[in-house]
Amino acid sequence: MQINEYEQLLIEIIQDLIIYLKKIGATKVEAEDISQDIFIKAWQMELDLPPVQLKAYLKKAAKSRYIDLRRHQQRTKIIINRFGPSLLKEIDELFYLDKVKIDERKLFDILERLTFQEQKLILDRYQYQLSIKTIAEQSNLSQAAIKMRLYRIKRKLRKLMKGNLNDG
Repeated sequence: MQINEYEQLLIEIIQDLIIYLKKIGATKVEAEDISQDIFIKAWQMELDLPPVQLKAYLKKAAKSRYIDLRRHQQRTKIIINRFGPSLLKEIDELFYLDKVKIDERKLFDILERLTFQEQKLILDRYQYQLSIKTIAEQSNLSQAAIKMRLYRIKRKLRKLMKGNLNDG
């Protein structure tokens, strides 16, 4: 497979982008991921720019992507700090109630009420500890779809467990 001049130029610039991103604070993995994304987009666009302008354009795009990544990480941290303790308390109250202990049989009965696909998704995510991305790739769905399905299953389990606790 031959690499045309544009692709060769991109490859050279991407190596510089990795170094640049590491200098502005990105980890090696973040720098490589961002550079790879920028390479793919630039390769698909086939920009008609001189090498100097192309390098400046890609540097700016990489810096913007890195800043967006940092902002996303900060927002996530704020959300976890703000809502994490209350969510953990809710989970503790839901699954580990001191007053009422759910024995294994009741829990098994609750899990049996889920569809096969729901059971598989729960097992993949929590027992086998597969990432959302891996599950999405295996099931040919988007990551957002997997996250939404997990959310709905957890909500369903919560309802089933509350109902079971009140009954028994």
